[in-house]
Amino acid sequence: MKCKWLFLLIILFSHSCKKVKFTIDKTPYWGDELRLNGYYYNNDDSYTDIICLYRDGALLHCQIDKKRDVKEMDKEFINFQTDNQFKYRIDWGCFFIEQIGINYEYHYSTGCFYKISQSKGTINNDSTFIITHFKMRNTDKKFEKTSTKYLFREFLHKPDSSHYNKW
Repeated sequence: MKCKWLFLLIILFSHSCKKVKFTIDKTPYWGDELRLNGYYYNNDDSYTDIICLYRDGALLHCQIDKKRDVKEMDKEFINFQTDNQFKYRIDWGCFFIEQIGINYEYHYSTGCFYKISQSKGTINNDSTFIITHFKMRNTDKKFEKTSTKYLFREFLHKPDSSHYNKW
């Protein structure tokens, strides 16, 4: 009887770890609405979101501890890269620009379960965008309103997007 339960748990666990598909396709970005030679960041109360956009349509998202000084933020981002955090599916995604809007999705993880975060926003200029709606696709049914401002920071040590296709 114990073997049957163990077998059932293994099947359920392995089935839950399957890849979750994006609703948007990764397509090359050739526009000039947003700069790509660095990253975008926001400063929340407890953490800093960092988003890198790439010409091939890939997106990298990560969160680091709240940093007030941008040089400290750069150092922590480099440390995050050095620890090979970007070689996995988590935090990679894709984006597209449509007129003055940005839409993107990326994987996040809750243990073994991969989920997708979706965001929509408006572009103010080539170095600022505001996310106006977001949802965690696998948990929420509707988009929630928000007003999260992302600012651009030029950054020479941005990781390349070759890890995107490895999973």
